[in-house]
Amino acid sequence: MTLKLSLTINDIDGVEKAELLLSLFKQHWMRAEQVVANKVAESTSTASVEPATTLEGVREALETVVDKRGMSDGLEILKSYGAAKLSDLPQDRYADFVTVCQEAAA
Repeated sequence: MTLKLSLTINDIDGVEKAELLLSLFKQHWMRAEQVVANKVAESTSTASVEPATTLEGVREALETVVDKRGMSDGLEILKSYGAAKLSDLPQDRYADFVTVCQEAAA
């Protein structure tokens, strides 16, 4: 947004100059706040869609099941996903696998 004045800043007395500058500052401050709020909303909405689960997270979830319920239960969960080992588990199933492991370990 560009503001064009037909008179120079020197033509305005001290109080009017201060009020004008304050008004301009408030306008730009509100615009900056809106830009920041939009960026925060964008990052929050994309972050809450579905967090990426890593192979390390999957491994930790399975280890928790093994620690609490034993190796046979951990392997049963893995086999229920058609995998003989963690590297056989498709990445698009990681989040679901971790959820099942957390439920089994609870």
